[in-house]
Amino acid sequence: MDAVKPTPWKEYELDSSVMFELLRTPTYSTSQGEQWPFEGGVPMIYVGRWAQAEFDTNAPDGRGEQLFRTVVDSPPPGPWSDWLGPTLRDHGIGVYVFRSPRTAATWKAHYDLD
Repeated sequence: MDAVKPTPWKEYELDSSVMFELLRTPTYSTSQGEQWPFEGGVPMIYVGRWAQAEFDTNAPDGRGEQLFRTVVDSPPPGPWSDWLGPTLRDHGIGVYVFRSPRTAATWKAHYDLD
């Protein structure tokens, strides 16, 4: 049996007030565990779980798929309609979206399979 390699951890030097805020922030429910993106050494703010409708609403030009492919870390190939439904009831994956604490128009997201 092959050895399992651990997931690499990223280290940040955080001000104690930032670390306190992150530790007291409620977690969110995912199938494969939460991941908190950082921007400039500060944790981003969890916005929620999005489906196609939320990406369309928040895209500056209404083209949600382009926003999705821009903010999701390593988006899978193929049309998003193959696995991300128009609403949360019609989903194949969970997409968890965060916004910058500095700029409301800066987003990052990750996904997992349900």
